Amino acid sequence: MSKQNLMRTIMSEFALLWCNLEDARPQKLRAYGTINPLAKPILGPRLQRLIDLALAIDSVARGKLDLALILPENEGNEADEQG
Repeated sequence: MSKQNLMRTIMSEFALLWCNLEDARPQKLRAYGTINPLAKPILGPRLQRLIDLALAIDSVARGKLDLALILPENEGNEADEQG
């Protein structure tokens, strides 16, 4: 698989992931019925972080962003420390 094909695959996967994360927002889950009132303050910020990361990875794959610029210092080093 060429590098260009790999980048296109990554971009398409993260576009789908972004859509799924957007649909998991508590505001949208109400379409399926009543949800716990704590869902918004608990899930909202965590989902937003995942959405931001998915969009950032997509931007990196497109060559528009250096991922090191958006990750907190400790996030970039966790993988190195674990193994």
